[in-house]
Amino acid sequence: ACGCSDGVVRLWDPREPSQRARDLRGHSDNVRRVAMSSDGRMCLTGGADGVLKLWDIGNRRCVTSIITGEESVWSFDIDRDAFSVVFAGGRSGKVSAINLKSGQSGAVCSQTTSVTSILLSRQHGAHPSVWVASLGGSVDRFSSAPRLLESPARSATPGTSAPASPNSPFTAPHLREYHRFSGIHLPAPADSTSLHAPSLSIRSHPHVVKYTILSDKVTVLALYSNGDIHVWNILTCSLKESIVDGDYDEEVKRREKCIAIPSWFSVDAQLGRLRVTLSSPSARKGVMLADNAGLSSNSRTETRVNAGVAMMRLLFESFLKRNEKELARVSRSRSDDGDSEQSADHVEQTNEEVVDTQVENEPRNGKNASPSSAQSTSDMEADV
Repeated sequence: ACGCSDGVVRLWDPREPSQRARDLRGHSDNVRRVAMSSDGRMCLTGGADGVLKLWDIGNRRCVTSIITGEESVWSFDIDRDAFSVVFAGGRSGKVSAINLKSGQSGAVCSQTTSVTSILLSRQHGAHPSVWVASLGGSVDRFSSAPRLLESPARSATPGTSAPASPNSPFTAPHLREYHRFSGIHLPAPADSTSLHAPSLSIRSHPHVVKYTILSDKVTVLALYSNGDIHVWNILTCSLKESIVDGDYDEEVKRREKCIAIPSWFSVDAQLGRLRVTLSSPSARKGVMLADNAGLSSNSRTETRVNAGVAMMRLLFESFLKRNEKELARVSRSRSDDGDSEQSADHVEQTNEEVVDTQVENEPRNGKNASPSSAQSTSDMEADV
């Protein structure tokens, strides 16, 4: 099963690869997460519409829908064997636990940034742990509430459960134990008393939150998750300045210059750090003064440099210096090999010419032999 951007969940049977995919329709926005039960009979999906949907694969119908209160469900995880308690989180940073069989719900944690991934880890003889990764760059482990792991008999609470009708999908044997959620079901409010403290936290290095390419097309300001501002020289790939607890917008305004230089590179920070990309032919458009580029020039006149070409030279300069001896040895070896091959070809050609000359001067026997050649032969024998 896979979720698609059009809100459709598509199913394939590997035993019948020739058949077209079967569609499960019900989400109104992008389906971000899909989980299948271990027996392949149930499917749980979460989408950008903030809804969790439980599907019966055999009947290809939605069993129940849970509106989590999230703007968008970015991730969730569920025990594939029991297929009961689901831990879901998204844009708001809150992680909620919902028991699909008992109807109970509760808040697990509240991150300062959006939740990107959730993993349920169950160890033998211990309560499962929930690993939560967020855009802040941290990975935290939380112990889930034991009460949500139990599936007590459902009570006929108004608005949460009702007797199943003959046509209800809950009449199927494998669906009778699941709770029937009524329309909107919001998890318990995430107050300070209901939240759990992480039992383990893994902190990453500060990552880039946002960046700005200045008008000189050499300097890039980057704001990191710890609040520091780094000033980078893209041409030399060096850190010019580090500012602690500065105002990012003010630093950008203060460093902007009234110059216009064509863009010769692109930057992205999807991996949490700056990545510079040079592409042809835009890499050759960055012509600027050497002083503006931060390159020293011994000339008294203004020297213009091509930033893209200069950057490539700077990148490979250290490589060439480290491998200068090796490159010289390889060059000499190739030169010697070329000279030896050329000498061998020359000797071979000379030998061929000598052989051809001898063949041409060799006297011919029989009727085709000329009198002069026969006489020369007789004279040679007489001399011998």
